[in-house]
Amino acid sequence: MDEERLVDEGALRRALRLDADERPPRLDVAALRAMAQRPSTSPWLAMAAGTALALIGVAAATAGLRVAVELAALVLRGTALDFAVGVIAFLSPAIELAWTFVTQPSTPLAILACALLAIYYERRSEGKEQHARAS
Repeated sequence: MDEERLVDEGALRRALRLDADERPPRLDVAALRAMAQRPSTSPWLAMAAGTALALIGVAAATAGLRVAVELAALVLRGTALDFAVGVIAFLSPAIELAWTFVTQPSTPLAILACALLAIYYERRSEGKEQHARAS
């Protein structure tokens, strides 16, 4: 390397120093300690927030328990099972048709061939339009 192109290391270090306004602020431990010792909210507000959270939790647990009891009652009565069997029986022809279509080995190849053909057709027709516009 040429000696002319080399930069003095001291000059490079001075050039890379951050200005005073670009330096990150330092942590003031004394200020953090003073803020931690000062209560930011009143104890009544903290107690009210805790009570509200507890009531919301109790309401959510009650609602979840009620849903679980209703589902258990449906299963024990056989109503849910009857409904599930009816839905499966109703949807079985459509499910069988879809399953037959999807499990055929030629289906993915046909879909891919159709997609490639459509892309080729669109690009070819787009090229003809551009050629016609340029003429």
